Amino acid sequence: SPTPPPNIADGPALGSAAAPVTIEVWADYQCPYCRLETIVFGGSMDRTYVLPGLARIIYRDFAFLGPESTDAAVAARCAGRQDPGAYWRYHDLLFASQQGENQGTFARANLLTLAGIAALDPKTFSACLDDPAVAKAVADETAQGRAAGVVSTPTLRVSGPGGTKLLAGFSSSWSTISDAIAAVSTAAPAVSPGPGASPSAPASAPAASP
Repeated sequence: SPTPPPNIADGPALGSAAAPVTIEVWADYQCPYCRLETIVFGGSMDRTYVLPGLARIIYRDFAFLGPESTDAAVAARCAGRQDPGAYWRYHDLLFASQQGENQGTFARANLLTLAGIAALDPKTFSACLDDPAVAKAVADETAQGRAAGVVSTPTLRVSGPGGTKLLAGFSSSWSTISDAIAAVSTAAPAVSPGPGASPSAPASAPAASP
């Protein structure tokens, strides 16, 4: 099979699975700073890191602001079930529609309207909204985020050969993101003994006598 393009969409993931760096975006669709992070830095991350195959972006649900956070996350997953590319169309539509928290913006009727804009099959989409397994998956991923140290949104978890960086809150500048990616892109070189130095004793070496 031909190698898939580096910007291929795979549900909530965008980019090559072989990319050395993974950028997990933990967010809530009702969070205004998550929307701002996406608008200000999302496109730059795609062009600078995803398209060249340097990083893969994975959107993670951290639905904690109320029931509409879960409803919106479920709807995005249902869009992705129909078409991996539709996940990202729907993701963008949710952020574009954001208006306050738990005020009806992501009521079922509005989610169905957005599905029409995203060219989804309405019957299949509606049935998916009623699937309790999808809501459970959102809750499980939110719990995984807490276990990974996520306490607020947005949070970027950037990992690669050089380790992991956790960036909590709206990124104050592009360098905040680019510096973190640079820091994890390359593994630290192994430290060898200096001239005249002896290597450490093996763990099995007998203890010295008093």
